[in-house]
Amino acid sequence: MEQLNSLFRSLPGGMAAIRHSLQHEVFQPCDERLLAFVHVTKALKKKKSSFLCIAITKETPYTVNIIQVKKTEKNVYKKKRSWPLSTLKLVDGKHVSTDSTDFDLVFDKIYKWSATSAQERQNFIRALWKQFFHRQDKPQFKNVPVDWLGSEKIVPTESEAPIVSETLEVGEIEDFQALTEKEEQDLILLMGECGYAVSNAEAFMETLAKDLSVLDGENVQSVLASEERVSSLMAHLDEAILEVEKVENQLDSYNDIICHVRTTMEKMEEKNTLIDIANRNNQKLLAELEKVIVELELDSKHQVSLVDADLTTPQGLKEAIEAGKALQRVMNAEIHPALVQLSAVQEQKKRFDKWKSKFSQIISRHLNNLFIHLVIALVHVLVSVFV
Repeated sequence: MEQLNSLFRSLPGGMAAIRHSLQHEVFQPCDERLLAFVHVTKALKKKKSSFLCIAITKETPYTVNIIQVKKTEKNVYKKKRSWPLSTLKLVDGKHVSTDSTDFDLVFDKIYKWSATSAQERQNFIRALWKQFFHRQDKPQFKNVPVDWLGSEKIVPTESEAPIVSETLEVGEIEDFQALTEKEEQDLILLMGECGYAVSNAEAFMETLAKDLSVLDGENVQSVLASEERVSSLMAHLDEAILEVEKVENQLDSYNDIICHVRTTMEKMEEKNTLIDIANRNNQKLLAELEKVIVELELDSKHQVSLVDADLTTPQGLKEAIEAGKALQRVMNAEIHPALVQLSAVQEQKKRFDKWKSKFSQIISRHLNNLFIHLVIALVHVLVSVFV
Protein backbone atom coordinates (compact mmCIF):
# COMPACT_ATOMS: atom_id res chain seq x y z
CA MET A 1 0.00 0.00 0.00
CA GLU A 2 2.98 2.33 0.69
CA GLN A 3 4.16 1.74 -2.89
CA LEU A 4 0.67 2.64 -4.12
CA ASN A 5 0.79 5.91 -2.13
CA SER A 6 4.17 6.74 -3.63
CA LEU A 7 2.73 6.01 -7.08
CA PHE A 8 -0.23 8.31 -6.37
CA ARG A 9 2.07 11.11 -5.28
CA SER A 10 4.11 10.79 -8.48
CA LEU A 11 0.98 11.16 -10.65
CA PRO A 12 -0.90 14.46 -11.15
CA GLY A 13 -3.87 13.14 -9.14
CA GLY A 14 -1.83 11.30 -6.49
CA MET A 15 -2.11 14.02 -3.84
CA ALA A 16 -5.85 14.28 -4.55
CA ALA A 17 -6.28 10.56 -3.87
CA ILE A 18 -4.40 10.83 -0.55
CA ARG A 19 -6.45 13.88 0.32
CA HIS A 20 -9.65 11.97 -0.43
CA SER A 21 -8.57 9.10 1.81
CA LEU A 22 -7.75 11.45 4.69
CA GLN A 23 -11.05 13.28 4.33
CA HIS A 24 -13.10 10.08 4.00
CA GLU A 25 -11.43 7.99 6.74
CA VAL A 26 -10.37 10.59 9.33
CA PHE A 27 -12.25 13.87 9.10
CA GLN A 28 -15.65 13.07 7.60
CA PRO A 29 -16.73 10.83 10.56
CA CYS A 30 -15.90 13.78 12.89
CA ASP A 31 -17.85 16.35 10.79
CA GLU A 32 -14.61 18.12 9.83
CA ARG A 33 -13.27 19.35 6.49
CA LEU A 34 -9.64 19.00 5.45
CA LEU A 35 -8.11 22.33 4.31
CA ALA A 36 -4.46 21.38 3.72
CA PHE A 37 -1.93 18.69 4.61
CA VAL A 38 1.77 17.87 4.32
CA HIS A 39 3.56 14.50 4.37
CA VAL A 40 6.23 14.81 7.09
CA THR A 41 8.70 12.92 9.23
CA LYS A 42 10.15 13.99 12.53
CA ALA A 43 13.51 15.71 12.18
CA LEU A 44 15.37 12.98 14.11
CA LYS A 45 13.17 10.02 13.09
CA LYS A 46 13.17 9.96 9.29
CA LYS A 47 11.64 6.47 9.06
CA LYS A 48 8.41 7.29 10.91
CA SER A 49 6.23 9.32 8.54
CA SER A 50 2.85 10.95 9.18
CA PHE A 51 0.63 13.73 7.88
CA LEU A 52 0.17 17.20 9.39
CA CYS A 53 -3.34 18.35 8.52
CA ILE A 54 -5.26 21.60 8.87
CA ALA A 55 -8.97 20.85 9.42
CA ILE A 56 -12.05 22.93 10.23
CA THR A 57 -15.31 21.87 11.85
CA LYS A 58 -18.45 21.97 9.68
CA GLU A 59 -20.76 23.43 12.35
CA THR A 60 -20.62 26.81 14.06
CA PRO A 61 -18.70 27.96 15.96
CA TYR A 62 -16.03 27.00 13.43
CA THR A 63 -12.83 25.64 14.96
CA VAL A 64 -9.59 25.14 13.08
CA ASN A 65 -7.14 22.50 14.36
CA ILE A 66 -3.72 21.20 13.35
CA ILE A 67 -3.83 17.40 13.50
CA GLN A 68 -1.12 14.75 13.16
CA VAL A 69 -2.41 11.68 11.32
CA LYS A 70 -0.52 8.39 11.14
CA LYS A 71 -1.12 5.22 9.20
CA THR A 72 -1.51 2.06 11.27
CA GLU A 73 -0.11 -1.37 10.42
CA LYS A 74 -3.53 -2.21 8.95
CA ASN A 75 -3.20 0.69 6.46
CA VAL A 76 -5.82 2.75 8.29
CA TYR A 77 -5.40 6.50 8.86
CA LYS A 78 -5.82 7.51 12.51
CA LYS A 79 -5.45 10.75 14.49
CA LYS A 80 -2.46 10.76 16.81
CA ARG A 81 -2.25 14.30 18.15
CA SER A 82 -4.23 17.54 17.79
CA TRP A 83 -3.54 21.23 18.55
CA PRO A 84 -6.03 24.12 18.34
CA LEU A 85 -4.83 26.63 15.77
CA SER A 86 -5.11 29.43 18.35
CA THR A 87 -2.35 27.79 20.45
CA LEU A 88 0.22 28.09 17.62
CA LYS A 89 2.89 30.57 18.74
CA LEU A 90 5.58 30.37 16.07
CA VAL A 91 6.09 29.02 12.54
CA ASP A 92 9.82 28.69 11.77
CA GLY A 93 10.83 27.89 8.18
CA LYS A 94 14.34 27.14 9.46
CA HIS A 95 15.92 28.31 6.18
CA VAL A 96 14.92 31.03 3.72
CA SER A 97 16.10 28.73 0.95
CA THR A 98 13.22 27.27 -1.07
CA ASP A 99 15.05 23.92 -1.32
CA SER A 100 14.77 23.25 2.42
CA THR A 101 12.17 20.79 3.70
CA ASP A 102 12.55 21.47 7.45
CA PHE A 103 10.24 23.63 9.54
CA ASP A 104 9.27 24.00 13.21
CA LEU A 105 5.88 24.57 14.85
CA VAL A 106 5.85 25.94 18.40
CA PHE A 107 2.82 25.19 20.60
CA ASP A 108 3.44 24.32 24.24
CA LYS A 109 6.83 23.12 23.03
CA ILE A 110 8.81 22.95 19.81
CA TYR A 111 7.89 20.29 17.23
CA LYS A 112 10.48 19.77 14.48
CA TRP A 113 9.30 18.41 11.14
CA SER A 114 10.70 17.57 7.74
CA ALA A 115 8.41 17.56 4.70
CA THR A 116 8.81 14.99 1.91
CA SER A 117 9.32 17.84 -0.57
CA ALA A 118 10.06 21.55 -0.53
CA GLN A 119 6.85 22.25 -2.47
CA GLU A 120 4.70 20.52 0.20
CA ARG A 121 6.48 22.55 2.90
CA GLN A 122 5.76 25.75 1.01
CA ASN A 123 2.06 24.91 0.45
CA PHE A 124 1.53 23.97 4.11
CA ILE A 125 3.17 27.12 5.52
CA ARG A 126 1.20 29.20 3.03
CA ALA A 127 -2.07 27.53 4.18
CA LEU A 128 -1.18 28.27 7.82
CA TRP A 129 -0.57 31.94 6.96
CA LYS A 130 -3.96 32.21 5.26
CA GLN A 131 -5.75 30.99 8.40
CA PHE A 132 -4.23 33.85 10.42
CA PHE A 133 -4.56 36.63 7.86
CA HIS A 134 -7.44 38.55 9.54
CA ARG A 135 -6.74 37.47 13.10
CA GLN A 136 -5.35 39.79 15.75
CA ASP A 137 -3.43 37.10 17.66
CA LYS A 138 -1.17 35.94 14.83
CA PRO A 139 1.78 33.66 15.56
CA GLN A 140 5.20 34.76 14.40
CA PHE A 141 6.33 33.58 10.96
CA LYS A 142 10.07 33.64 10.43
CA ASN A 143 12.60 32.25 7.96
CA VAL A 144 9.90 32.13 5.26
CA PRO A 145 10.69 33.38 1.71
CA VAL A 146 8.76 36.57 0.92
CA ASP A 147 7.89 35.54 -2.64
CA TRP A 148 5.98 32.45 -1.41
CA LEU A 149 2.97 34.56 -0.52
CA GLY A 150 2.89 36.85 -3.56
CA SER A 151 1.62 40.28 -2.49
CA GLU A 152 1.57 39.20 1.19
CA LYS A 153 4.62 40.24 3.15
CA ILE A 154 6.35 38.22 5.87
CA VAL A 155 9.13 39.74 7.93
CA PRO A 156 12.25 37.52 8.26
CA THR A 157 13.74 36.38 11.56
CA GLU A 158 15.43 39.65 12.43
CA SER A 159 12.21 41.69 12.46
CA GLU A 160 9.35 41.37 14.96
CA ALA A 161 6.93 43.49 12.93
CA PRO A 162 3.38 42.12 12.34
CA ILE A 163 2.50 40.20 9.20
CA VAL A 164 0.70 42.23 6.48
CA SER A 165 -1.50 40.88 3.69
CA GLU A 166 -3.08 42.88 0.90
CA THR A 167 -5.53 40.66 -1.00
CA LEU A 168 -5.55 37.24 0.63
CA GLU A 169 -8.91 35.83 1.78
CA VAL A 170 -9.25 33.93 5.05
CA GLY A 171 -9.57 30.15 4.75
CA GLU A 172 -8.98 30.20 1.00
CA ILE A 173 -8.12 26.72 -0.22
CA GLU A 174 -7.43 25.19 -3.58
CA ASP A 175 -10.32 23.65 -5.53
CA PHE A 176 -10.66 19.95 -4.87
CA GLN A 177 -13.05 17.27 -6.09
CA ALA A 178 -12.77 14.09 -4.02
CA LEU A 179 -12.81 10.61 -5.52
CA THR A 180 -15.57 8.24 -4.55
CA GLU A 181 -14.73 4.76 -3.25
CA LYS A 182 -15.70 3.16 -6.59
CA GLU A 183 -13.61 5.67 -8.53
CA GLU A 184 -10.65 4.96 -6.28
CA GLN A 185 -11.01 1.18 -6.79
CA ASP A 186 -11.35 1.64 -10.57
CA LEU A 187 -8.24 3.82 -10.60
CA ILE A 188 -6.22 1.20 -8.71
CA LEU A 189 -7.47 -1.55 -11.05
CA LEU A 190 -6.65 0.52 -14.13
CA MET A 191 -3.15 1.29 -12.91
CA GLY A 192 -2.63 -2.37 -12.13
CA GLU A 193 -3.55 -3.27 -15.71
CA CYS A 194 -1.26 -0.53 -17.07
CA GLY A 195 1.98 -1.31 -15.33
CA TYR A 196 3.85 1.06 -17.66
CA ALA A 197 1.94 4.11 -16.33
CA VAL A 198 4.86 5.45 -14.29
CA SER A 199 7.58 4.83 -16.91
CA ASN A 200 5.55 5.93 -19.94
CA ALA A 201 2.94 8.55 -19.01
CA GLU A 202 2.12 9.31 -22.69
CA ALA A 203 1.17 5.68 -23.40
CA PHE A 204 -0.95 5.68 -20.26
CA MET A 205 -2.75 8.85 -21.40
CA GLU A 206 -3.36 7.33 -24.88
CA THR A 207 -4.91 4.25 -23.26
CA LEU A 208 -7.16 6.45 -21.15
CA ALA A 209 -8.20 8.47 -24.22
CA LYS A 210 -9.08 5.29 -26.18
CA ASP A 211 -11.11 3.92 -23.27
CA LEU A 212 -12.92 7.24 -22.96
CA SER A 213 -13.73 7.25 -26.70
CA VAL A 214 -15.13 3.71 -26.48
CA LEU A 215 -17.27 4.68 -23.48
CA ASP A 216 -18.60 7.76 -25.30
CA GLY A 217 -19.60 5.58 -28.28
CA GLU A 218 -21.34 3.08 -26.04
CA ASN A 219 -23.19 5.90 -24.29
CA VAL A 220 -24.45 7.30 -27.61
CA GLN A 221 -25.64 3.86 -28.76
CA SER A 222 -27.34 3.30 -25.42
CA VAL A 223 -29.16 6.65 -25.71
CA LEU A 224 -30.34 5.87 -29.27
CA ALA A 225 -31.48 2.36 -28.29
CA SER A 226 -33.43 3.71 -25.33
CA GLU A 227 -35.31 6.37 -27.36
CA GLU A 228 -38.45 4.21 -27.61
CA ARG A 229 -38.35 3.46 -23.91
CA VAL A 230 -37.97 7.19 -23.19
CA SER A 231 -40.99 7.95 -25.39
CA SER A 232 -43.00 5.27 -23.59
CA LEU A 233 -41.87 6.65 -20.25
CA MET A 234 -42.93 10.17 -21.26
CA ALA A 235 -46.35 8.86 -22.31
CA HIS A 236 -46.74 7.15 -18.94
CA LEU A 237 -45.69 10.36 -17.24
CA ASP A 238 -48.34 12.31 -19.17
CA GLU A 239 -50.98 9.79 -18.08
CA ALA A 240 -49.74 10.05 -14.53
CA ILE A 241 -50.02 13.84 -14.69
CA LEU A 242 -53.63 13.56 -15.89
CA GLU A 243 -54.45 11.18 -13.05
CA VAL A 244 -52.83 13.53 -10.58
CA GLU A 245 -54.91 16.41 -11.92
CA LYS A 246 -58.07 14.32 -11.51
CA VAL A 247 -57.11 13.49 -7.94
CA GLU A 248 -56.40 17.16 -7.25
CA ASN A 249 -59.82 18.16 -8.62
CA GLN A 250 -61.50 15.50 -6.48
CA LEU A 251 -59.57 16.71 -3.44
CA ASP A 252 -60.68 20.29 -4.18
CA SER A 253 -64.28 19.09 -4.30
CA TYR A 254 -63.86 17.28 -0.98
CA ASN A 255 -62.27 20.38 0.46
CA ASP A 256 -65.28 22.51 -0.56
CA ILE A 257 -67.64 20.01 1.08
CA ILE A 258 -65.57 20.01 4.25
CA CYS A 259 -65.56 23.83 4.29
CA HIS A 260 -69.37 23.84 3.96
CA VAL A 261 -69.72 21.30 6.76
CA ARG A 262 -67.37 23.31 8.95
CA THR A 263 -69.39 26.50 8.35
CA THR A 264 -72.64 24.68 9.16
CA MET A 265 -71.17 23.22 12.34
CA GLU A 266 -69.96 26.65 13.43
CA LYS A 267 -73.46 28.07 12.93
CA MET A 268 -75.01 25.16 14.83
CA GLU A 269 -72.53 25.63 17.63
CA GLU A 270 -73.42 29.32 17.80
CA LYS A 271 -77.14 28.48 17.91
CA ASN A 272 -76.56 25.87 20.62
CA THR A 273 -74.74 28.48 22.65
CA LEU A 274 -77.65 30.91 22.34
CA ILE A 275 -80.12 28.16 23.29
CA ASP A 276 -78.06 27.29 26.37
CA ILE A 277 -78.04 30.95 27.39
CA ALA A 278 -81.82 31.18 26.89
CA ASN A 279 -82.36 27.99 28.94
CA ARG A 280 -80.24 29.31 31.80
CA ASN A 281 -82.10 32.62 31.72
CA ASN A 282 -85.47 30.84 31.73
CA GLN A 283 -84.41 28.70 34.68
CA LYS A 284 -83.28 31.74 36.63
CA LEU A 285 -86.52 33.59 35.78
CA LEU A 286 -88.61 30.57 36.79
CA ALA A 287 -86.77 30.36 40.10
CA GLU A 288 -87.41 34.06 40.76
CA LEU A 289 -91.09 33.70 39.85
CA GLU A 290 -91.51 30.71 42.13
CA LYS A 291 -89.86 32.68 44.90
CA VAL A 292 -92.27 35.63 44.30
CA ILE A 293 -95.26 33.30 44.28
CA VAL A 294 -94.20 31.70 47.55
CA GLU A 295 -93.50 35.10 49.13
CA LEU A 296 -96.84 36.63 48.03
CA GLU A 297 -99.06 33.55 48.58
CA LEU A 298 -101.70 33.93 51.32
CA ASP A 299 -103.58 30.86 52.52
CA SER A 300 -107.31 30.76 51.70
CA LYS A 301 -108.34 30.29 55.38
CA HIS A 302 -106.48 33.49 56.21
CA GLN A 303 -108.29 35.23 53.40
CA VAL A 304 -111.65 34.14 54.91
CA SER A 305 -110.57 35.27 58.39
CA LEU A 306 -109.56 38.68 57.08
CA VAL A 307 -112.85 39.22 55.26
CA ASP A 308 -115.23 37.67 57.84
CA ALA A 309 -113.42 37.66 61.17
CA ASP A 310 -115.31 36.59 64.31
CA LEU A 311 -113.68 38.49 67.18
CA THR A 312 -116.34 37.61 69.73
CA THR A 313 -115.15 34.03 70.26
CA PRO A 314 -111.68 32.83 71.37
CA GLN A 315 -111.27 30.62 68.31
CA GLY A 316 -112.30 33.41 65.94
CA LEU A 317 -109.94 35.83 67.69
CA LYS A 318 -107.04 33.36 67.35
CA GLU A 319 -107.73 32.86 63.64
CA ALA A 320 -107.97 36.64 63.15
CA ILE A 321 -104.58 37.16 64.81
CA GLU A 322 -102.92 34.48 62.62
CA ALA A 323 -104.51 35.97 59.48
CA GLY A 324 -103.28 39.46 60.43
CA LYS A 325 -99.68 38.22 60.94
CA ALA A 326 -99.78 36.33 57.62
CA LEU A 327 -101.03 39.44 55.83
CA GLN A 328 -98.26 41.52 57.41
CA ARG A 329 -95.64 38.94 56.29
CA VAL A 330 -96.70 38.90 52.61
CA MET A 331 -97.06 42.68 52.48
CA ASN A 332 -93.49 43.13 53.84
CA ALA A 333 -91.94 40.43 51.61
CA GLU A 334 -88.64 41.47 49.84
CA ILE A 335 -89.09 41.32 46.07
CA HIS A 336 -86.65 42.35 43.33
CA PRO A 337 -87.52 45.88 42.14
CA ALA A 338 -87.80 44.71 38.56
CA LEU A 339 -90.41 42.09 39.54
CA VAL A 340 -92.49 44.59 41.49
CA GLN A 341 -93.51 46.15 38.17
CA LEU A 342 -95.16 42.90 37.03
CA SER A 343 -98.97 43.26 36.67
CA ALA A 344 -99.59 40.06 38.64
CA VAL A 345 -97.57 41.39 41.57
CA GLN A 346 -99.39 44.71 41.41
CA GLU A 347 -102.80 42.94 41.40
CA GLN A 348 -101.76 40.79 44.37
CA LYS A 349 -100.68 43.87 46.31
CA LYS A 350 -104.04 45.47 45.56
CA ARG A 351 -105.73 42.38 47.03
CA PHE A 352 -103.56 42.70 50.11
CA ASP A 353 -104.61 46.32 50.49
CA LYS A 354 -108.25 45.36 50.06
CA TRP A 355 -108.01 42.60 52.71
CA LYS A 356 -106.12 44.96 54.99
CA SER A 357 -108.84 47.61 54.67
CA LYS A 358 -111.61 45.06 55.28
CA PHE A 359 -109.81 43.60 58.31
CA SER A 360 -109.24 47.07 59.70
CA GLN A 361 -112.94 47.88 59.41
CA ILE A 362 -113.89 44.66 61.23
CA ILE A 363 -111.43 45.41 64.05
CA SER A 364 -112.61 49.05 64.27
CA ARG A 365 -116.27 48.03 64.40
CA HIS A 366 -115.53 45.41 67.05
CA LEU A 367 -113.66 47.94 69.20
CA ASN A 368 -116.51 50.45 68.85
CA ASN A 369 -118.98 47.80 70.04
CA LEU A 370 -116.73 47.00 72.99
CA PHE A 371 -116.50 50.70 73.97
CA ILE A 372 -120.28 51.10 73.69
CA HIS A 373 -120.94 48.04 75.87
CA LEU A 374 -118.30 49.23 78.32
CA VAL A 375 -119.89 52.69 78.59
CA ILE A 376 -123.39 51.21 79.09
CA ALA A 377 -122.12 48.89 81.78
CA LEU A 378 -120.35 51.80 83.50
CA VAL A 379 -123.53 53.90 83.44
CA HIS A 380 -125.53 51.05 85.00
CA VAL A 381 -122.94 50.74 87.73
CA LEU A 382 -123.01 54.47 88.49
CA VAL A 383 -126.82 54.55 88.50
CA SER A 384 -126.98 51.65 90.89
CA VAL A 385 -124.49 53.35 93.18
CA PHE A 386 -126.16 56.75 93.42
CA VAL A 387 -129.75 55.46 93.55
